Amino acid sequence: MMRRAAFVVALAVLLAGCGATSATPNASPGKAASPHHHFTWIDMLSPTSGWALGSDRTTVYRTRNGLGWQAVPPIAHVPQSGYGSLLYAMSPNNAWYAFAANASTVALYHTVDGGRRWTHQMIPFASARQGYNPLGGPVSMSFANGEDGWLMVAQSHGMSTEPGALYRTVDGGKTWRAVASTGPVPVVVPTLPFNGDVSFTGPQDGWLVGSETTTSPSMLYRTTDGGAHWTRVSFPVPGGLPAAEATVIAGPTFSGRRGAMAVQFLGTGESFLYESGDGGTTWESTRGGRSLHGNSPLVDLVSVVPQILAFTYSPGGLDVSRVYGNTWTDAGVIPASDLKAGGQVAEIDFVNRSDGWAIITHPFDAAAQPVVLRTEDGGKTWIRG
Repeated sequence: MMRRAAFVVALAVLLAGCGATSATPNASPGKAASPHHHFTWIDMLSPTSGWALGSDRTTVYRTRNGLGWQAVPPIAHVPQSGYGSLLYAMSPNNAWYAFAANASTVALYHTVDGGRRWTHQMIPFASARQGYNPLGGPVSMSFANGEDGWLMVAQSHGMSTEPGALYRTVDGGKTWRAVASTGPVPVVVPTLPFNGDVSFTGPQDGWLVGSETTTSPSMLYRTTDGGAHWTRVSFPVPGGLPAAEATVIAGPTFSGRRGAMAVQFLGTGESFLYESGDGGTTWESTRGGRSLHGNSPLVDLVSVVPQILAFTYSPGGLDVSRVYGNTWTDAGVIPASDLKAGGQVAEIDFVNRSDGWAIITHPFDAAAQPVVLRTEDGGKTWIRG
């Protein structure tokens, strides 16, 4: 399953050790989620263990059996912001939750006991105090191990720019410091191309997927010095397709030196899987070429060893497709009854060839709540999960 974080948090020069850490007292037991599980994001770590963020972006849930969900004890009052909040799951018990407490401060919470207790830090966003754009919110988070972690933060901005700042910890989150930014964050050279989704495979090696503006294609960048400097990654374009329209729709997933990612070409809608055998230095489109449902921007990369396993969803036909090895095949169909009244599949998350989840949202109905579906047979049948 592709590791990722639910949306957003922010900061800018974290003075070494800035933000005292304190513990949130143990609260009353979490309440059960509603039968329809109104989640906006879900991250399953196994068929039985996972985390989710409520559709209000202020409630954290976890499951120990893959079906029943419990809301963890309340963290704090989380103000609504343009970017919402961020949840990043490292293990069944270890998770991070972050949000913009105000225009100049990030609240960063951490649990190592499944959400029963949280420690937290209030981290000042230095750029807001220096006369630059105020804090927008958290964007993504990644840990390469228990000590080395990164947090991407966005500043408030318009459609023409995607400013950001990247922060790093080398002590498991006790202290953070800015290592790169798109603009004049104090002490940091502006080497970051934009904000976006970050993922690190080691203390020095990492990947960034994002775009220069909110309307331009997503590009892939790489760092080999812990996030201080970034270089754009190029990859071959299949014949007849315009390179300028290539947008990365699923960032790199690695197992050792083998990696995979998904790219869509906006003009035609065709999607390709790319793979690398040398740790991401070079990329080639995979043996299977274009997917069966090439117009889908929704691809979940599950694993790359021994062969690439991925799922994609076709909005037009309600179909879920799977690739394992050489070719895409039909895996199943999302029930039309779950997509009535404008419902759309907003996310798919598989942990193996059989166990997967889908989030159904209603983007044109503000009163409708997201619904979670689960499959245990690779997408053939779905139940409310």
